[in-house]
Amino acid sequence: MLLGAIVCALLGFALLVVSLTQPSDLYTWLMLLVVSIGIVLFIADLIVKRKSGAEATTTVIDVDAATSEHSDAAQQTGKPAGSQTSDEEDPYLHW
Repeated sequence: MLLGAIVCALLGFALLVVSLTQPSDLYTWLMLLVVSIGIVLFIADLIVKRKSGAEATTTVIDVDAATSEHSDAAQQTGKPAGSQTSDEEDPYLHW
């Protein structure tokens, strides 16, 4: 539906140019019709994406669990979480 809305926008722009250069009201009415269809398609696409996207992308991140995993790793190694054991293992120190 989004592709249809984009096509309607491009067609509406072309009809706008034609309606400004030609003295006929037909192109103006066609432009308004095409733009209205494009707006309806865009709104319908938004509604469909929100309904399907809300169910598919709902993810709850447990910050406390992620923090405790990092602190457990730091306690086991005796170093802060994310630190390397030696300079040779750190790829950012050696170019």
